[in-house]
Amino acid sequence: MDKSIAPMVRKIFIIISVVWMAAMGWLQFGNLNENDVLTPHSAAVRERMDTECTGSFGQRYDCKETIVIRTVRHSLINMVMRLGIVCVVPILLALIFQNLTRPGGKLSAGGYVPKAPPPAKRTFSSRPTSTARTAMPAAEPEPEEETPPEDDDMSWKKAAQRHVTRGKPAGEE
Repeated sequence: MDKSIAPMVRKIFIIISVVWMAAMGWLQFGNLNENDVLTPHSAAVRERMDTECTGSFGQRYDCKETIVIRTVRHSLINMVMRLGIVCVVPILLALIFQNLTRPGGKLSAGGYVPKAPPPAKRTFSSRPTSTARTAMPAAEPEPEEETPPEDDDMSWKKAAQRHVTRGKPAGEE
């Protein structure tokens, strides 16, 4: 396939992903009922603890702890499965697109691109044998910037000093 098809395929995958996430997000999380997400403080869990747990204090405590752990685990698995339904298809589409456009993929130009060889390891024997050191040339001094010639009549400086010493006029405040 031609390389110019890749942007079009990418846009199609993005549109499919956004529509999928919106639709499945609404179906999975927009219509939750009480039994989908249970907490230890839910009425159904409290009722179950009251009816199933009998015996001594230790037995009731262990029974209630088991019910709470199972309830929380069930709710967690339920939410993770719903999140997976919403997110897995867009992730798979992104991986497919990446696989198609990688070098050597069906939508890439140029076919197979071999991997670069690893860099050569240097050992002491591979260092240059020359021991002569070359002196670095001395850096030339940078030319000094020319200073502008000083103003012979210092009228501007005197005017500024007069302004500072007498204060601002009433109109400048």
